[in-house]
Amino acid sequence: MKRCSKCGIEKDESEFYKNSKMKDGLQSKCKECSHKYYQINKDHIAEIKKKHRSIYKKEYTSQKKEYRAGIGSNYRGICHEYNEKHKEDLQKRNLEDYYLNRNHYAQLKKEYYLQNKDSILQYHKEYYELNREQILKRLKEKRDSKNKLNIGEESSCRQ
Repeated sequence: MKRCSKCGIEKDESEFYKNSKMKDGLQSKCKECSHKYYQINKDHIAEIKKKHRSIYKKEYTSQKKEYRAGIGSNYRGICHEYNEKHKEDLQKRNLEDYYLNRNHYAQLKKEYYLQNKDSILQYHKEYYELNREQILKRLKEKRDSKNKLNIGEESSCRQ
């Protein structure tokens, strides 16, 4: 339990925002008082932020330029290197995320399809027209391989 410095009410620690600079790691004002303060002083806070951005704009841009000059052209290389190094961990994490949120991803996919149904169907139609021969060839090969498997199974069953 912690007492809010603004309203003076003792509240649970979950009612306070985190602040690593404070001794206990929490803001001195509760979330409710912080929200009220922000609502009352919204314009003033926005003005201060705007002033701060204009003062430090050159400094921020120069830091970005230095960073990009140091890494810049090799940024993709560094990312690729990291991904290759941690490939198994990343795949495992992505797979776990997928299985934990499978219904959510299915719902997103369904919503996307419903919103873009016409363009998706149009794309499939155009793709089929452009690649008709290759698609039919693949289907024939697939059919033939299934027939070969079925024939092989029947002959082994008869013996």
